[in-house]
Amino acid sequence: MARRIYDNWQRLVEAVLRREQMLEIFHAQSRTPSISSIASDTSSSSSFDLSFNDAFSRTVKSNEKLESRKNVEEEILAALLHGDVDTIGIFGVGGIGKTRMAKRIGEIFKKEQIFDEIIVAVVGQQSDIEKIQSDIAEVLGLKFEEKNLQRVGKKAEDLDFQPLAKLFAKECKVPLALEILGSVLKEKEKPFWDDALVELRNCAPNYVYQPLKLSYTWLSDETKSLLLLCSLFKENSDIFLEDQVRFGMGLDMFDSIASLEAARSRVCDLTKILKDRFLLQEGCDQVTVKMHHVVRSVVISIASEANHDAKLISWAEKISYTHISLTSTESVEFPEGLVCPNRHFLMLQCNLNVNLVPDNLFDGMRELNVLVLSDINIKSVSSSFHLLIKLQTLHLHSCSVKRISMVGQLVNLEILSVYDCHGIEVLPAEIGLLSRLRLLELYQCKNLKKIAPGVISSLFLMEELKMRGSFAQWQASEKGQEKTNAALSELQFLSRLVNLEIEIEDPNVITTDIQPFLFVTKFCIKIGTSDCNIEVPHPYKIINHQQYLHLSLPKETTPGNWIHEFLRRTEDLTLIGNGLTNLAFQKFEKVKKLRLHHCASISHFLDHSSNEGVFRFLESLDLQDVTNLQELCHGPLPVGSFSNLRDVKLYEMPTLLHLWKNPEQTSPLINLKSIDIRNCKILCYLFTLPVARSLVHLEELRILFCGMMKEVLFNDLNSEVTGSIAFPRLKKLILNSLSSLMFFCRGIESMQFPQLEFFSIRNLPKLQGLLPGDGSFPGFFNPTVGFDSLKEVCLHGLDDTISQIWSLKIPTSHFSQLQKLQICACNKLKNLFSPSTARALVNLKELDIKDSLMMMQIFSLGFMSTPKLQHLEVDNELVEIKDFNGAIGRNFRAKLEHGTSSSSNASKRTGKEKDN
Repeated sequence: MARRIYDNWQRLVEAVLRREQMLEIFHAQSRTPSISSIASDTSSSSSFDLSFNDAFSRTVKSNEKLESRKNVEEEILAALLHGDVDTIGIFGVGGIGKTRMAKRIGEIFKKEQIFDEIIVAVVGQQSDIEKIQSDIAEVLGLKFEEKNLQRVGKKAEDLDFQPLAKLFAKECKVPLALEILGSVLKEKEKPFWDDALVELRNCAPNYVYQPLKLSYTWLSDETKSLLLLCSLFKENSDIFLEDQVRFGMGLDMFDSIASLEAARSRVCDLTKILKDRFLLQEGCDQVTVKMHHVVRSVVISIASEANHDAKLISWAEKISYTHISLTSTESVEFPEGLVCPNRHFLMLQCNLNVNLVPDNLFDGMRELNVLVLSDINIKSVSSSFHLLIKLQTLHLHSCSVKRISMVGQLVNLEILSVYDCHGIEVLPAEIGLLSRLRLLELYQCKNLKKIAPGVISSLFLMEELKMRGSFAQWQASEKGQEKTNAALSELQFLSRLVNLEIEIEDPNVITTDIQPFLFVTKFCIKIGTSDCNIEVPHPYKIINHQQYLHLSLPKETTPGNWIHEFLRRTEDLTLIGNGLTNLAFQKFEKVKKLRLHHCASISHFLDHSSNEGVFRFLESLDLQDVTNLQELCHGPLPVGSFSNLRDVKLYEMPTLLHLWKNPEQTSPLINLKSIDIRNCKILCYLFTLPVARSLVHLEELRILFCGMMKEVLFNDLNSEVTGSIAFPRLKKLILNSLSSLMFFCRGIESMQFPQLEFFSIRNLPKLQGLLPGDGSFPGFFNPTVGFDSLKEVCLHGLDDTISQIWSLKIPTSHFSQLQKLQICACNKLKNLFSPSTARALVNLKELDIKDSLMMMQIFSLGFMSTPKLQHLEVDNELVEIKDFNGAIGRNFRAKLEHGTSSSSNASKRTGKEKDN
């Protein structure tokens, strides 16, 4: 309970302190009272806008009568009851009654017990933040310092630590600083707390800088160095951990690290420490982090004091700094002959002109270990490059460089990354002189077509070779063939190679017999060319695709031994073309994702000749345009097969008869979550009823353009199978363009979809219902099929088959969550809602009715309440709108009467209006 109160307190404070945003809106309005609502930044729902005549607010003139003011109060009350609104502003000149109105509204809500407490906090032009915090906390029965004590950690609850915790809270003031200190203090004993408090008090008073600096001093040297590297990136940018690995290796930052993989593990460990201490934050994904701008500023300031690093302001003033990062969108002039003897790290991310980069730029930087050049317009690397004999990491990213032969003189270079440099056409022989190179990355250098023979094999210490989107002209290793380019056989001389990412244009290279790359544990290999658009990850995100193999083979091919080795180990496999006949799919032991596209040589995916389970680790199966496939498995499957399958996608399968034929065998599809079936022309049904009953984890089902399908689930009417079926986790169901479909299933009494949220039916001209009925419950939705969670329904193209959507006996709970309803081309419908159905639509927000020529009324009779309706579109001018006007609240009716037609408001669009 206390935790919830604390969380509510923090949210309230944040809401009050958003006054600057509200004041800014106020100054943009005319000086007359108006109201507006704003959704929370953290809200998952869309904002609710009390819009009338403009995009943001309705002006209420000061001379409006009391009735108008009452209307405004009602609008505010309605907005507060709306689930997506947490901030409402009331604007107007002083003395017009804004505060009185706000207090009256608060009294109404407290009297009706809608809110437990009503809090008033004064926010003026000169705001006292601590007083605002205290005012809010006092109403909640808290004290501001108690909230701060919670930030210090659980030890603050210990009676022995409470006095010290209060002193820390008093000294720190700012929550971020206190959280950073508290993350360390919670692990320490009392003597450490005593010393830390003394040290904090001895610092000059600064509510942010000193606590963060104190926390910084408690870090290990490695952790400090990593934090410093993170501060060199642009404010609020996603910082790739892989950059920290490469820069850290170049700076010899890690103790006792012998490989790039070991360095990655170390960076992950150090990053976790920094996150736990609130010095780093989560990034957009698992391979990036962010740094709070306050933390970044403090870290840069601390480092600047020690001459470690700084943002570049003046070259002349910063020549003693060891780390410099320059990020700029403006032209920067570089001085000639600059002497920076202590510089170890230089990162230039600019849009620089070639004329501004002098050839002798690096003459005075001979201690440089890491150099990053990004978005710099230079035709070749500087002639002073050869002086950087201690350089260990070099990044050339999105530079217009064409010649990099000078790089071959950097004899200590260990990491070379050339990224998105389209001017490079040749990797020169000089690169083969880099005998200490651990990582060579040539990514998206699309014009790189030639690598001098012998260059790759000379790099015998290579641990990682990454060349996706670049060189693909590898030669086969045939005796007597003249070598004019790099040969695949050169890779077998790289005994330390553990990470391989290459593309091979000539599919004949697959037949090469060379020594398998036994030590390669991560790989991303694409062989052949195809139009198949398979997403390949960013090079820094290969962590999610550790074993990826893509084979595009237009004709029957016998793979060499090295391909068989990769097939055995791959986790993500794409096979395209007709050259797959000789591949035994059951031998793909570790594959988790399998794509098979554009193949006419396979009639069945597996056979039952093996007694061992197959595809035990497979999670995703994607088959497209496998034109002769009739069944997935010929005969019963061994036990354990497909036991982890989650997602199935079957597109363009014109001969597929069934997915699973053996009803007597236990279904292996118990873990299936998603099924997507499209253009399987002779598929008559998807599953038998016994198999369907095992799909307890299914969440999404899509079936499109299957012209022969008469029912989704097949039930032999002569069998004894009766009763019901439930899909307990199904959330999305889409049935589209199934010209023969009559029912979802026959021969059962009822069907339940307790979690279904999205239901779409389009172009099913023969559909009679989800289940056959005996006439007891007329209507498409009736009591035999249960829906408890529906939020969006689309019924399109039911033509002459459905004359009534809702049964009169349907439980109202089935549609109490419905938010969006679309009806299109349902030509037998005359009335949309019965009174009992309409009363349940308390959450309906959008209603679209199109091309339903026979519809005459939306509501058949009576008063229907749709308090949240925001959008109405009707294109049939014959529909009577009067019943609808009488069925909705005053606010929405006003919008109809004003004739607005934006997507955020309601409109009735007649045929005449559409023609205009």
